[in-house]
Parts: sequence; C-alpha cells; structure tokens
Amino acid sequence: MEHLKVVEIDEPGRWVDLTVKVTQLWETNSDAIAQSGLIGDDTGSIKFVKWAKAELPNLEEGKSYHLKNAVTDEFQGRFSVKLNRTSKIEPLDIDIEVGSQSVEFAGALVDVQKGSGLIKRCPVCKRSLAKGICSEHGKVEGTYDLRIKAVIDDGRHVQDVLINRETTERLVGLELDEARQMAMEALDHEVVRSLIEGKLVGRYFNITGPRVDRYILVETINEASPVTVAQVDELIGSMGV
Repeated sequence: MEHLKVVEIDEPGRWVDLTVKVTQLWETNSDAIAQSGLIGDDTGSIKFVKWAKAELPNLEEGKSYHLKNAVTDEFQGRFSVKLNRTSKIEPLDIDIEVGSQSVEFAGALVDVQKGSGLIKRCPVCKRSLAKGICSEHGKVEGTYDLRIKAVIDDGRHVQDVLINRETTERLVGLELDEARQMAMEALDHEVVRSLIEGKLVGRYFNITGPRVDRYILVETINEASPVTVAQVDELIGSMGV
C-alpha cells in the first residue's frame, strides 16, 4: 500500500494510506454518505467521503488520523479520497500542520445564500443542524456559529464561496453574540442573513483560499474597487481594438 502526501494524488483508482488532519466537516445530502469534508497535510488539502455502508468510526474536525486503504477518485479534474469497508481509521495524538494550495478570485458579491448567517452545529461532528436535528446524531443541543455562503461573479464566471465565523465577524462588523441577540429579539434567524446580504451584495472583493468541490473556502478577503467604464475603454484602447 502506498503512503502518499495529498499533493501526490494525481490519478483515480489508487489505494493509498494518508496521514492527515480533518479541517472541515460538511453536512451531507445523501443517506449513502456518512461523512464528507476536507482533510489535509503539509502539502495541501483534498475532499474525502466516508460511505455509510463502511460502518467506520466518525472523524472529528481538528483531529489527526492515519487513513489506511483509502481509494482515490476524480471528477472534472478534482481529486478526492473515499473510505469504504476495507478502509481503516487510526486516531493520532499529533497536530498536523495543513498546507494551503490557494486560488485567487475577484468579482462582485451577488448573492448571500440560504444557510448563511446564524446557524447551529452539532457539538459532536460540527455539521449544521436542520431544525435542531443532526443527520448523524439526531436531536442535539447545537452550538451557534456564523458563516456566509455567497456567490461572487467576475463577469465571466460565478464562484461559490464559504466564509467562516471569524472572517464573517470582521467583514460584517457583527459578532456571534450580537447575531444571537438580533435573532432572539426578532424571533427569526433570517434577520442575520438579511443584514449580511444588505452589507455585502454589490461590493467587489478579492479572495484567496483552497478550492474544494464547487466552493472556495475563503482564507483572505479584501474589498476591491469595481472596474470603471474609463478603465474598460483604456484597456480596449491599449489592445488596439
């Protein structure tokens, strides 16, 4: 069995061993998937899927593991690893430093999607809850979190982005406790998403972060100036058009 670094995964159908840290756990939309998210080592990050039929122990966000007999997969040029019945999960008492293979994207923020703002997460697996229910652990007393699921448009492509609590607080100027108070007074969590939408939609941003599935997981975000008509005319003129 090959023991690989994440960056060395370059083809589907390989059986590999990995030593990685779980950096993100996502909510799943299929009964066939027990867990999915992002794992990484010092060379970068990659998506993982743990099949429900594998009946493997749960991975925890922020913990490190030795994954044995994982199989690589590829879809539209993006690699992932799958954990099945033959795979093994060994917890490690170490903290792995995860490297970043960042991409850059710039454009106008055009949408703040449903599931943004004030949410609750399962205290065990960190999945977001739907009406107080975790898809893995059932009804739980969730912990509050802030996030933004947004769409950025550069005029040619649209890009889904995920923004974590710390960056959301800085970007919007709203702390978690303030968001909770807003929602409590309005008896509706939607007021937080609406506030975020009002503050961000239409503004231009430069972002960087790793691309996972259809999302960029935002690590840095800075406001940019929109392109003016004069700048477009100048560019066209320089091209001799």
